[in-house]
Amino acid sequence: LDGAHNEDGIRAMIEAAKGICDVRGKKPVLLTSAVNDKDLKSIVHRITGELRPARIYAAPLDSYRAANVGEIADLYRANGIQDVQVHSSVAEAFAAAKRALGEDEILFCAGSLYMVGEILAAQL
Repeated sequence: LDGAHNEDGIRAMIEAAKGICDVRGKKPVLLTSAVNDKDLKSIVHRITGELRPARIYAAPLDSYRAANVGEIADLYRANGIQDVQVHSSVAEAFAAAKRALGEDEILFCAGSLYMVGEILAAQL
């Protein structure tokens, strides 16, 4: 779990995720969401270009600040990620991602501190 909600956070998350994947010999899978005041195009471009996730799970935040989840999904598809799944909530997306995770994959959840809070709340 990583808030990774600004340029420095995204950079650090990508570096850490790549290192973890290299050490463990696994492919990254990403669950993501964002608030509507972020530069989604830049974030998506950086994640797809540097991390290259095998699959994306996108979900809306339970917040008036939530970015449009359809727009997030479309941006990932436009940047070359074909397997993009849209879910109706962060908790639902997290459960689906955990169920589908392959032995050769590792799940990273990043893009919003709100999302991290929603995942933690769903696990309690």
